[in-house]
Amino acid sequence: MAQNRKLNDKYETRKITLAEEVLLLLLDEKKGTLIQVPQLTLHFVLAGAILMELAIENKVDSDVESFYIINKDPTGEPVLDFILNKVGSSSSNQDLKYWVNAIADEGADILENSINRLIERGILGRTEKRILWVVKTETYPTIDQSVERESKRRVLNILYSDDIPNQEDIVLVSLLDACNMLRTLIGQAELSRLRPRIEQIIRLDLIGQTTTKLIREIQVALVAAHAPLF
Repeated sequence: MAQNRKLNDKYETRKITLAEEVLLLLLDEKKGTLIQVPQLTLHFVLAGAILMELAIENKVDSDVESFYIINKDPTGEPVLDFILNKVGSSSSNQDLKYWVNAIADEGADILENSINRLIERGILGRTEKRILWVVKTETYPTIDQSVERESKRRVLNILYSDDIPNQEDIVLVSLLDACNMLRTLIGQAELSRLRPRIEQIIRLDLIGQTTTKLIREIQVALVAAHAPLF
């Protein structure tokens, strides 16, 4: 996993969440802003990252027809615990597709809270600028680059080897592919050459498959409707 970070709370050390790790990889280091990813795609990617992490932490489980809680104990991470409580408080049994959609609806808040946590951890900073002295915009310069570099190293290592990836690496490859970030990391030619390996990795996780499928359906629908992706 990504490098552990010192925190000023009851946890002496704590890894960053998978949602935060994905955001780091989507960040343009020079500009301090996220690369252009369709908003709906980003929200689904964050939803998938959270559900996958809850599964890795043995808080939830899923099969083709259902998605359910197996351990309600808090994780200590605000965003994860909010979603854990949301799923746990549902009175009806819903499938995985339903929950990916439901959590993606919380995408804007998940994004904001995940960015704030990266700032709290000392990995990102925050600067404010005004365009024409009126419109305020924020950028997030990288303070600790080691975490992002380690994440990139892990992704490239798993793509260029025949090793069986761990669950965290399956998450990263699945979600980065869903938002076309792998093309940025390795280029279009290599992306095409490694496509069989990427698909092999994605098939190893049900949540990753479901999230990726939903994102691709959305992208096809938007193109068909001639709607803007961004």
